[in-house]
Amino acid sequence: MKKLINMDLQRLHHAEFGQLIVRFFEDFSTSSLDANTDTDFSRLLMAIQEQIPVYNTALDQIRRSEETAAIAYADAVRDADLQALKDAVKPYRYAKTQAEKDAYTTVKMLLDQYKNVQNASYEEETIRLNILVEKLLSAEYSFHISVLSIVKFANHLSDSNSAFNTIFAKRSYRTSQKEIYDIKALRKSSLTITNRWRTTS
Repeated sequence: MKKLINMDLQRLHHAEFGQLIVRFFEDFSTSSLDANTDTDFSRLLMAIQEQIPVYNTALDQIRRSEETAAIAYADAVRDADLQALKDAVKPYRYAKTQAEKDAYTTVKMLLDQYKNVQNASYEEETIRLNILVEKLLSAEYSFHISVLSIVKFANHLSDSNSAFNTIFAKRSYRTSQKEIYDIKALRKSSLTITNRWRTTS
């Protein structure tokens, strides 16, 4: 005899709950039960079938939210790399050799053109950091950043800025009139029919 184990539906992730609903319909379709023998059950069954596309859209809404968090994280990484680059230049304020003094002055003047770039829009920051890295690695500045031993910091910034742009480019946009779904309410509604199914079966 099989032992039934109660499932704590409240602990399921939204995607897991969605898969549970799919499995519910699969199991019901292979059972000998006839929804038409119970008017209330039949009505609830139809209601949940109509909610499946809406629930899937709500899941997509959550994925977009997670994508926004990933974008924010990638932006924080490149901001940190930009700060590390600036910090790496600071010690040369007190350089002893003329080559280091010249390099510090040249690179510092370039970096000063990008003050507060991290506060710009994502698109603007990406473009400006692309230009900054391109200049730092150009023939005009390559000698100076070599003298200051900050090539790796410029490369780190280039990599994190590219990584951000890759994530950001994949982001899907919706119009300001996009419909917002309350996935918790949808789950609550779906639980009504699944509980009824469990009681009936």
